[in-house]
Amino acid sequence: MGHRRQPIYPPFVSLTNVVVSGSEQRATASTAQAAADWVRQLVQRRGLRDLTLVGPAPCPIDRIKDRWRWHFLLKSSSPRLMSRVARYVAERCPVPAEAALRLVVDRDPVSLL
Repeated sequence: MGHRRQPIYPPFVSLTNVVVSGSEQRATASTAQAAADWVRQLVQRRGLRDLTLVGPAPCPIDRIKDRWRWHFLLKSSSPRLMSRVARYVAERCPVPAEAALRLVVDRDPVSLL
């Protein structure tokens, strides 16, 4: 348990994994970067000091069934704040219609693969 305190990981913080997937590698990567930038701006505008964004980066398994996958993590010691932000991102984060792009928000993920 001591190794999970630094860097901070569950159960000491709540996690949300945001996965962007699409049929084209470049479009998926650029959309993941744009989504992460959008969340960073949200954090700055709202002054959410207890929320950390890590990434984006390719998922450990970067392609499944001809869909490219990128992700970024959100970390917070406040479960309530994490729930509010995760819902907001899922409902409002802009995702272009091109390349069959999708954004999936996984609150308290069991696996990051």
